[in-house]
This record gives sequence, C-alpha cells and structure tokens, in this order.
Amino acid sequence: MQTVQQKIISNKLGLLSLATEELFDCYYWMGCIRTHDLLESAIMTPQASFGGQYVHNGIFEMAAAYAFHIAENQPFVDGNKRTALAASLVFLDWHQIEINDSGDELYNAMIGLAKKNLDKAGLAKLFQKLAKPAKE
Repeated sequence: MQTVQQKIISNKLGLLSLATEELFDCYYWMGCIRTHDLLESAIMTPQASFGGQYVHNGIFEMAAAYAFHIAENQPFVDGNKRTALAASLVFLDWHQIEINDSGDELYNAMIGLAKKNLDKAGLAKLFQKLAKPAKE
C-alpha cells in the first residue's frame, strides 16, 4: 500500500509522463526524436518500484534518475543533456525544491554524466547540496 507521499509522487510522475508525451508528439513530427521507446524507458525508470517501494528512494534520487536516463538513452537527435537537466529541475520544482547553481556545477555534472565520470548517486548528492525550499 502506498503512503500519501508516495501517491503524491506517483501523481506528479504521471504528470511528467504526460508532459513528456506531449513533448514527444511535438518533436516526433519535427524529426527531433529518435524513438519513443528510448524516451519512454528514460521517463519510466525513476517511477520503477519493487515490493511496493520505489527503486529510487527520495526526491533527489528520482530527479537524478530522470537526468541520468534521459541523457544516457539519448532519445532526442540533439539536446539530450539539456532536456535531461530540465526534466529533473521541473520534477524538483513540483516538489517545491529550487536548485541554486551560481556557477557551472550543473553544467559540469551533465558533462560528467555524458563522460561517465558521474553517476546517479553523485548527481543526487549534488541536487541535494544545491537545493533550497522553493518560494510559493
């Protein structure tokens, strides 16, 4: 049985899936997306659960999973790292978490993911380090 927090997260994940579906429809007809399967796999991975528990525990881990899997799967012809980071930041924003990056830490993190110098756990830690409660 899901807790209230898990239900809220699940609903917001569904919204992200829907938003990404809309993005897919737009990009597909413009020839900017490689395949729907790569995108669907990337956005469904953070939502994966086993035994009623999410595989990626916590908001920062889920946000990192969005960035990691979109960047790793390369579903778009161009802009995969940008889209990956944007999906993560939108997900965090939905959970009232702002990321304050006054330097190039997020840029460097996305390059690190692409070069396989940074993993999901490292990105989750960076998100947590840069996080501050969002203003309502």
